[in-house]
Amino acid sequence: MARTCVRRCPPELRELTQHEWFVVLANGTMALAAALSAMSQAGDDVDLPALSCWTLTKAVLDAGLTPRYRDMTAQLAGAPASADTVTVTVRPWWGDVGAGEIHERTILDLSVNPAPTPSASTAAACVISMGSRKPAAHPFHGGVLALSRPELIDEVDRALGMYAEKGRWGRLGPRLTELPLPVVDIDRHFRSVREHRPAAHASAVAVHDRFRDDEALLGSRSPAPAGHSYFTPLVLRADCPLDAADVAELARLRRVPLGLLPIAPAYAQPALRGLHPAPSHEALPTADLLARRLLFTPTELVGRSPALVQDVRDFGDWLGARLQAVSRRDAVL
Repeated sequence: MARTCVRRCPPELRELTQHEWFVVLANGTMALAAALSAMSQAGDDVDLPALSCWTLTKAVLDAGLTPRYRDMTAQLAGAPASADTVTVTVRPWWGDVGAGEIHERTILDLSVNPAPTPSASTAAACVISMGSRKPAAHPFHGGVLALSRPELIDEVDRALGMYAEKGRWGRLGPRLTELPLPVVDIDRHFRSVREHRPAAHASAVAVHDRFRDDEALLGSRSPAPAGHSYFTPLVLRADCPLDAADVAELARLRRVPLGLLPIAPAYAQPALRGLHPAPSHEALPTADLLARRLLFTPTELVGRSPALVQDVRDFGDWLGARLQAVSRRDAVL
């Protein structure tokens, strides 16, 4: 079996992930599925945030594993006796949400917040999507899989060989190891990401913390201070096959002038505090509530156009009904 292009992390990527080895695959979903396969046996459970995006669920299913949704904001009672007894956990990273639960079977997803993460070295792996809509977008796209332990390299090789042989990812299978981007290019790329990360992206957590106690619906909010816009995060049930691009297209087709912010599930969860019981795999918020929480628009437009507020509400109602009507795999947009 041919080995993957696993190499030592260049300085910028090592500082970001606190890991020693990396490989670049065709996209972030494949990178995550490869990490999951390397750390799990077929049919194993994988913990995902109760509020998540379809991409994470798809990676779990691609790896032949079973998604299990739980509240990532709740603290575990006591430390586990052994890392071997802990379920593999995918934790999208945003700010300090959930920092206390990073363990040796955690896979950190840094795609939405590619910034140095406290305790990242404890995690088994880090995944960074370099897709066109991500903060770490690269001209060749791809997904970075960074590994903390050398024994995982052979497991990743095994997993990728299995996928290529079985064609699990169809025509993309042969491309799994075809992105041997030069190490110097990766180092230069992540230096650029660090130096040019948009200020709005870097400050999103602070903005959210400032306004998260406001009313849930746009129409009941007070005018924002000059230079600020209220927004609510993009929140979708983990088994919904919709992403930010899908919803943006739906809004455009229905002539609703909205912006959408695709964000990590770990950041999305606090948005529901005070509005609904803490999300868990036993009690997920209803689709219509999620649809209302998923929309945002600049405050100045809301202030000038009460009709736009009603458009937002109507679109939320329509999308909520849509989410309830589609199956997770057979949605036709």
